[in-house]
Amino acid sequence: MGNLSAHFSREEFACPCGCGLCEPKKELVDLLEEMRKTLGAPVRINSGLRCEAHNQAVGGKDSSAHLCGEAADVSAEGGEKLFSAARAGFLAGAKRIGIGKNFVHVDVSGALPSPRLWTY
Repeated sequence: MGNLSAHFSREEFACPCGCGLCEPKKELVDLLEEMRKTLGAPVRINSGLRCEAHNQAVGGKDSSAHLCGEAADVSAEGGEKLFSAARAGFLAGAKRIGIGKNFVHVDVSGALPSPRLWTY
């Protein structure tokens, strides 16, 4: 597995079940690079690609953008960091942003309704 960009590698996006799924869409990697520039800090990926079995195991939706490499959940602890990460995603051009307790979901899916913002 090699580098996808200056700051992101395939390993960061790999499905955690070990199935080998690890190739995100270039548009997503570019979005995350832009988020990193806006934040002025590293962006840590909590969840990148998911195979169908892993997606089901974590309670993901059947239409999840994680299944096709178009989504990532990035770590963000606390209100200010959550807001900053969501804002960076918006400024970078994310089509969909979900805000959780300690993460922000960003995706570039053209197949799902957008623009969209939600909380978990």
